[in-house]
Amino acid sequence: MVERGGKLRAIATKDTGSNTLMTLAHNDIDINTTIYTDEHMPYRTLPKRVNHGVKEFVNGTASTNTAESFWSHLKRGINGIHHHVSANLYGSTVMSIASAGTTTHKSQN
Repeated sequence: MVERGGKLRAIATKDTGSNTLMTLAHNDIDINTTIYTDEHMPYRTLPKRVNHGVKEFVNGTASTNTAESFWSHLKRGINGIHHHVSANLYGSTVMSIASAGTTTHKSQN
């Protein structure tokens, strides 16, 4: 989760189902916040989405570019620096890479 012009919160979790992701989001996001996301199935109930499947990357004010950039850095960090990350170190690797570019992070196993 990335706040525009602000903080990033990276959470390592084994369960990427809708209930888990929405619970994590509700735990860390103010109820009055506008959430922008992509068309990933667990987020289908959120109103502000971009549809990457039809080559849409911005929809009005909805954009996921900052979050997509973080995931790109995470993947490059794992592939280029660590080459492999075991499951028990994944959370700390996510936190390490998140802290390199932003201000908040945590791990949930």
